[in-house]
Amino acid sequence: MLGAGFDPTQSGSHDLGIVSWVREKGLFAFSLFGHLAAETLLSAGCIASALYAERKILPVTCRRTEYHELKTADRKKAMTEREELEQELRQAKREKAECESRLELIAANSSEAMRAEKAALDATIAESRARIIREQLSH
Repeated sequence: MLGAGFDPTQSGSHDLGIVSWVREKGLFAFSLFGHLAAETLLSAGCIASALYAERKILPVTCRRTEYHELKTADRKKAMTEREELEQELRQAKREKAECESRLELIAANSSEAMRAEKAALDATIAESRARIIREQLSH
């Protein structure tokens, strides 16, 4: 478990064997728990190495690159969404302007239609008055 080159029987004690092996390999483990700390340190190192070898943990430069790629992708997505929203806003403004011009046209036509209707009613009233006056004069 601790790797090649470790033989606890070479030193008088199991704890000392691990500590001396760790020192030989250039690792320094300062702990109150002796072999447990060294074993944990080495186990963690072996696990990290295995995970790195399996590419489950990316090297720092790859993680940075991946982070920047994700950040760039998020920015592009946000820009695309923003452009779509701006396009929808422009479309809504266009539709609003078209509706306003239609309302103005309808109002203008309504005014003309109302004027024409009023003129027709005025003419009808004038004819009715003239008829009433003629009838009154004829009696």
